This record gives sequence, C-alpha cells and structure tokens, in this order.
Amino acid sequence: MTEKPPPEALPVSREEEEQTISGLETAIKRSAERASHKKTEDVRDRKEYEALAELEEARLRTEKDRIEKDHERDERFRDAANASLIWAFRGIVAAISVMGVIWFYHLITPAWLQWLTEGQIGKLQNLLTGGVVTSVLVKYFERRL
Repeated sequence: MTEKPPPEALPVSREEEEQTISGLETAIKRSAERASHKKTEDVRDRKEYEALAELEEARLRTEKDRIEKDHERDERFRDAANASLIWAFRGIVAAISVMGVIWFYHLITPAWLQWLTEGQIGKLQNLLTGGVVTSVLVKYFERRL
C-alpha cells in the first residue's frame, strides 16, 4: 500500500508553477516593502520621540534657568538689604560712640572747656544711659542668645 501524495503536492503545469513563483516573489516584495515601511515608521517614530524628548529637556532647562535666576535675584536683594542694615548699624554705633565721647569729655573737663549747656549734657546723658543704648543692646543680645 502506497500512500498517495496530497493533491497540492502533485506536479503542476509549468504555467501554474510560474504563477506560483511569481506570486511568491510578489508576496516577498510586498513583505520587504512592508518591513521597509515599518522601519521607516519606526525611524519616524524614533525621530518624533527624540524631538519630543529634546523639547521636554529644553522646557526643563528653561524652567531650571528661570528658578536659578529668581534665586539669584532674591539673593542679590537680600545681600543688598543686609549690607544696608549693616551700614545703618555702623552709622548708629558711630553716632552713639561720638555722643559717648562728647559726654565723657564734658564729664572730665572743667566748665570753661565745655561747649554744651547743662541741659544739653543732661539730654545726652539720658539718651546714652537711657532707652536707646539699653534697648539696642538688649535687642541685639536677645537675638544672639
């Protein structure tokens, strides 16, 4: 008992064979075109993804630059305000020091060398020994301690 080959395996005519080969070649070409098209789509998709990634990176860089510039501007303002306060404090200390020297001068010199009246010396004494110096020193030490 010999088995018969399936009908599709039977010999076909030369024409049918060429049509089958031509059909296969066409199918292979179409498959290659689809693969090429798919590669083109993949390349296009990759390029689009890279372009979007670059845009996002540029947006993040811009946002980072904006935040850094805002921070620098805030720091410059704080530095300027701090420098102004330091110079004001130095001016106040210098004025109080000058008043202290004048008051001390009037305490130790004879009356004929003094140029301030007794009332002016009293005001100077009240200013130096009273609220201004005391409150400034107390506030300074409260902040530091």
